Amino acid sequence: MPLMNLDGFFLEYADYHIRGDAQGLVAKFTEKAIFWEACGSDLHGREEILGWFRFMFSRWEVDRMEYNLASEIKREDLICCACYWNVRCSEKNSGQSVRNVIVRSSYALRMTDEGLKIWHLHSGV
Repeated sequence: MPLMNLDGFFLEYADYHIRGDAQGLVAKFTEKAIFWEACGSDLHGREEILGWFRFMFSRWEVDRMEYNLASEIKREDLICCACYWNVRCSEKNSGQSVRNVIVRSSYALRMTDEGLKIWHLHSGV
């Protein structure tokens, strides 16, 4: 079974955002029975989350994502953690300058045979 490597997980997760890879994010980082609360919207299941990522990446381009791990609790097959993401992004087809956004996220990550997967997520700006 893969190791619980949070740093590698979050660095790769950020890379998928920077590439704007909605399909890859959902396939690689989420479990099938996921619940995701993002910026006030409740998303149930992979199809809704995929639609949300596609919408987000159609409007925004992410230049950089850096995280600071605020807290972490580990059990046998579950990691609960809170992160602050510093996201540098810009709106596509807009003359506006680059923005820095702080996103607060709390995760329940479950260990699977394929590695860590997001089982439950809450996030907001």
